Amino acid sequence: MQLPSAYEMKRVVLYPKIVVGRRRERHQVGFMKSTLDRMIYSKGAYGFIGAAMNDPDILVDVTLGPGDVALDVGAYHGTWATRVSARSTGGTIHAFELSPVEVPALTAEVEDDPRIVVHDYGLGAVDEEILLSVSGKGSSAYHHLDSAPTVEGRIRDIAGVWQELGLDTVSVMKINIEGGEYPLLDRMLDTGLLPRVDTYLVQYHEWFRGSYSGRRRIQRALRKTHTCTWDHTFVWERWDRR
Repeated sequence: MQLPSAYEMKRVVLYPKIVVGRRRERHQVGFMKSTLDRMIYSKGAYGFIGAAMNDPDILVDVTLGPGDVALDVGAYHGTWATRVSARSTGGTIHAFELSPVEVPALTAEVEDDPRIVVHDYGLGAVDEEILLSVSGKGSSAYHHLDSAPTVEGRIRDIAGVWQELGLDTVSVMKINIEGGEYPLLDRMLDTGLLPRVDTYLVQYHEWFRGSYSGRRRIQRALRKTHTCTWDHTFVWERWDRR
C-alpha cells in the first residue's frame, strides 16, 4: 500500500483549518470553491487573490517587441496569449494546449491574431501519448478524477520542440499545466534550457506527490540566473533574469 503523500498528510493535520475555510467560503461555487479547498485556504491563495484585485494585469505584465518569443504552456482558451499580444508591439506567442477538447476553442479565440501560433500538444520531458482527465481549467494528465471523462493527449519533449522552432532565448514562458510543471522544468534544467528564458510565470501545484521537493529543486536552479520578483506560494510566482 502506498503511503500518504506529504500533501495528504498536511490536509489531515490542517483539517480544522479546512472546516473553517469551507464555512467562511460557503458562498463560493465551481472552480474557485474547489481551488481554495485544494489550496487549504492558504496565505498564498488569498495573497494572490488580493494582488490580482490590486493589479488585474499581474499575470500579463510583459510586453513583446519585434523578434521576441513567448511560450504559453497550458494555453487553455488563449486568454493569456491574447492579452499579452494586445499589450505588445510585435513578437510571436506559441500557445501549447494538451487537451484536444480545448484546442478548438483556443484556435477560434486566436485565429485573427497572426502573432499567436497554436500547437495541439503539451510540453514535457519526453515524447509520449498520455491519458488526460478532462475537467475544464483543472484538466490534468497527472491527476485523474473518478468523475471526469478522459481523452488521449500528446506531450512532446521541450528540448526537441525548442530545436524544431529554432528558439534561442525566450522572452517569457507562462506555465500552468496541472502537475506537468515538474517534469517540464526538470527537463529544461537537465538540458541547459532553464537559463534561456528571461521571465517565468509558473503555477506550481501542491497536491502532486513530490511537489515540495520538486519546487525547491527548480527554485534553487533558477536562483543562479534569475530573481524571484514575487511569489504567492503554490499559486503563482514570477522569476526574471538578472
